[in-house]
Amino acid sequence: MIGEPRDGLLLADEHLLCGAHRFTLLTEKSSTSPGCPTPTMKEADMPRTTQLRTYTIREGLLDEWAVKWRNLVVPLRLELGFEIGGAWVDHERSQFIWLISYEGDDTFEEANKRYWASPRREALGLDPANYLLARDVREVEAVQ
Repeated sequence: MIGEPRDGLLLADEHLLCGAHRFTLLTEKSSTSPGCPTPTMKEADMPRTTQLRTYTIREGLLDEWAVKWRNLVVPLRLELGFEIGGAWVDHERSQFIWLISYEGDDTFEEANKRYWASPRREALGLDPANYLLARDVREVEAVQ
């Protein structure tokens, strides 16, 4: 069952189970399949570099971070050539988990430096230090 949209996010009752922890997938409503999450990329089509990022968020700020990430960070990342493979929240651990990929004429690191140096990034007025307590960033590959 799909929950009610909130601040541009749709909280789904479709969960990723990892041990005893439940992660809620954050998606937008699909126009083609009402009530179903819309995938943004297929595993088999994963670009050259994909990172699985897990952020531990300050207590009480997880939902606020998710909304700001979706409305501010995602549009700029997409504009700069990144792909977002999905985003999840783990309320029990106050964690935000997401997949980001990049395939282009340069490296992920170079594209990421351009993102952080962008005047538009600075204009967002979003300082991750106000929300994030810890970051875990891993490069991952799709299983073939």
